[in-house]
Amino acid sequence: MYETGRILAQPSEDTFQVEIFPAVRMAIPAGAQLEAEKPTVLCHLATDAEMDLEFPAAGMARPSVNFVEAVDVWNALALEVA
Repeated sequence: MYETGRILAQPSEDTFQVEIFPAVRMAIPAGAQLEAEKPTVLCHLATDAEMDLEFPAAGMARPSVNFVEAVDVWNALALEVA
């Protein structure tokens, strides 16, 4: 869901400051370790009613289900409270 851009700074041998696109949806706490080798997207259903689907008596249904990024979970992990 994010792309890293150019390196802005390299404060140490294994620490990099990079551009991120699109803008981060929630602030990343200073000093948080971010996983870059195996990126993961964690989402919630957009509303509690997203799975309330109706199926027709005949034919195939083509329902849509909406998701939103679970920034609250990532923030809790970054703050080590999860």
